[in-house]
Amino acid sequence: MSDSSLIRKSVVSGTFYPDKPEQLRALVESFLTLSPAPEKREQPAGMLLPHAGYPYSGPVTGYTLSRVFGDDAPFPDAVVLLGPSHRSHARGIFVWPDGAWQTPLGEVPIDQELARRILESSPAFKADIVPHEQEHALEVLLPFLLCLNPNVRIVPISVAEQDIAILQKAGLALAAELLAKKAFVLVSSDMSHYISQEAAHRMDAMALARIEALDPLGLYKTVIQNKISMCGVLPAVLALYAFQAMGKKRSETVCYDNSGRVTHDTGQVVGYAGVLLGL
Repeated sequence: MSDSSLIRKSVVSGTFYPDKPEQLRALVESFLTLSPAPEKREQPAGMLLPHAGYPYSGPVTGYTLSRVFGDDAPFPDAVVLLGPSHRSHARGIFVWPDGAWQTPLGEVPIDQELARRILESSPAFKADIVPHEQEHALEVLLPFLLCLNPNVRIVPISVAEQDIAILQKAGLALAAELLAKKAFVLVSSDMSHYISQEAAHRMDAMALARIEALDPLGLYKTVIQNKISMCGVLPAVLALYAFQAMGKKRSETVCYDNSGRVTHDTGQVVGYAGVLLGL
């Protein structure tokens, strides 16, 4: 429980995911059983996970998380959440600095010390809660985190900065704080939006190849030049710069799906990827 007045209320519970705690926990735990037992492997520095309604993206999120985390590999206590901005028109990189975020499963407290360190690490980071207030991209991940680690603390960051040089500087600054706090990173992004299943597979493969190569500039250029509607490209670019600075070499896509599995409409799909970042 946080003492701060900066309490963010859920804005998509009851729509993107169930608002009844028992129903929500059961659904999330079912998603977290989709992968075999966690593999004995090097733990990634982060993950890219989708953020659609749970019937669409929940299986990808649960499968990806459960590929790494389980009884023998506990989920980290400190998590930096990097997501896009769907509703706010503000441009910049905005950190929610204190307080807690509410979910039907309870509050998730902000890691105030880590948030402060990130804000002090670079002028690219600004303390601002407004861009977060109506945004769903980070909120939908929180029930998964609580089911994996009820003591988790977070630093939510909305990345709406299009200047590649600023994203690079922010990534370099973030890397030092991630190493100091041993924090994990979750990048929230869906892939291609509202194109055919065939086109989504082709275009998403181009973006994912750059993510797997840990190539932030290549990802940025690929998405722009090919008009790939990956909504979280900016937070992904920032994260890849951070992982480069941490000495990581690659990433690995472990799950890919699209909305056609649920809608049975392969002419207009949204793509969802689960990626282990920073191996």
